[in-house]
This record gives sequence, C-alpha cells and structure tokens, in this order.
Amino acid sequence: MGDVLDARYSALTPFHDEDDYIEIPHSNAIETKFYRVDRREEALIKYTHSAVAAGATDGEATVIDDLELREVDPPLARMFQLRLGTDQPALGYIEIESGSSPRRGTFKKESANSSNRYVGWFNSGKSPINEPRVEVRLLDPMSIGLKYHNPTGSSITPEVEFTGMRYELVELTALTQRNFSAYVTETTFVRVQEIIKLLKDNRLRHTRRTLYGLKKESKGR
Repeated sequence: MGDVLDARYSALTPFHDEDDYIEIPHSNAIETKFYRVDRREEALIKYTHSAVAAGATDGEATVIDDLELREVDPPLARMFQLRLGTDQPALGYIEIESGSSPRRGTFKKESANSSNRYVGWFNSGKSPINEPRVEVRLLDPMSIGLKYHNPTGSSITPEVEFTGMRYELVELTALTQRNFSAYVTETTFVRVQEIIKLLKDNRLRHTRRTLYGLKKESKGR
C-alpha cells in the first residue's frame, strides 16, 4: 500500500474481488492484520488545488480530505486503488502520510529540490485525465497530499481526477466474540479464529500487501 506507480498506459485492473483475503503488516511488520473484502465499488474523486503563481513552488503538500479514509471505524476499513490524471502542465508531487509519520511517495527515491524540479513528478504529459498512468494505493491511516511547481509564465490552478476502486474491508483480527456476527457470515467465532490461523499458516489463499512509503526527505535537501 502507498505504492506510486508510473508506467505506460493500460486500463486499471482491480487487484481484489469481493470475499478476497488480504494480509497487511502494520508498524514495520511487528503486527500483521488480516482483512476480508466485503464490497468493491468504482471511485471518482475530483480535486482542485489552490492557484500556484508563475514560477512558484508550494511549501507544503495539501492533504486531500475527499478520499474519506477515516469515515469508518474498526473492524471496518477502507482501501483505495486509484489513478491520478490531470490536464494541467504544472508539476505535481505526491506525498503519502501514514498516521502521524509523514512519508513521501514518489516515482524515485530522490526527491525534487530547488535545483532539480524534474524528479518524481506528474503532469498532463505524463498522466493525462483520459489516460492516467500514476497509480496510488491507500489504506487508513494513510492519506495523500499534493504539492506543485509551476514552470510556466502564468498562474495555474491545478485540477486532478482520481479514478479507480474503493474497497470496503472487514478486519478479521479486530473481531470479537461479541461483535463478529454483525460483520461476517461465519456462524461461530471459533470459525473466524480458524480462518485467521489458516491465513497465518499460509494455508488459505490470500494476498500480502505492504503499507510502507518512502521516508520523507531529510533536512537540507
């Protein structure tokens, strides 16, 4: 999760179906959580950034609240698989935060700086709205922010469309004897625990995904 991909255009392929199981390590792999996909829906989010003056660069990334990652509480969770497209020439930079720890999600490990703007960027040439190539994957408590550099001679108000999939999840490892029947179809809590054990022992088919982004650039860059 938190991946940022930059590739030749191809249609987005959903990476999960309903009832799929997912394993996601948290807290630097100390804790592993298991989820079941309860529902999959198409997503479309339109975002308008504040105006960026000619030749200017944003100081901080603006977090996009419309992704609504935090609208559900455990044992429910929400995950997005999205493509970003734009019709603007301004250079957009993606930053991904996980909880209180800021992380950077760019196409390369090096970050853009005042002497090199053309690192880890996207614009209408690299990811147009009609053929978006930049893909991001997010799960609460992650959030995505955008910042811009405007290389043109006039002010630009960047607009971005996020298209893709939203997955509604149930965290199996957060279920209890008292609440499990409200979220899953298993008739006993013992069966829920058996499923978790099968997943941990790698005896039940599932997909393992990671949350980690790249560390934010160090001071002085």
